[in-house]
Amino acid sequence: MQKRFPILMIALTILLFSNCKKDDNNEPSVVGVWAVTEINAIGCNDPADDGRIDLTEPCQDIFGIEFCLEVEIKFTDSQVTVSSVSSVKDPITGETQTETENDVNSYTLEGNEITTCELDGTGCETSTYSISGNVLTVTFVSEEDGCTNTFTAERQ
Repeated sequence: MQKRFPILMIALTILLFSNCKKDDNNEPSVVGVWAVTEINAIGCNDPADDGRIDLTEPCQDIFGIEFCLEVEIKFTDSQVTVSSVSSVKDPITGETQTETENDVNSYTLEGNEITTCELDGTGCETSTYSISGNVLTVTFVSEEDGCTNTFTAERQ
């Protein structure tokens, strides 16, 4: 019996560990590149700030002025970069002014909340997020203007 016990324990250990799988996390990952398709602002302190921007067509004619905006969100395992390119074409001169902005932050996920912080650990903000298929939705309330902002993005 004493000789069988170690063999039985080894066999049992192998059986137990061979049946263990990595935790199957069916939650979709935020890691990847997302193109923002829509920005909504509602409930703002100044109702004139409420509005919706449809980014499925990045360039739009607003009162005869061509305005373009593209926003991309890139998540790695530890950082999120929000990149935007905006341009305005002067209808008289035809000249285009372009501005590019990249904002890099760290982030953590807990449940349906995403907390982003500046890389030095300050300026943290918490938002709710959800992923449905290839669509990411992030919602947060701006302390500056009271707006509830919702960004919708498609995985690229």
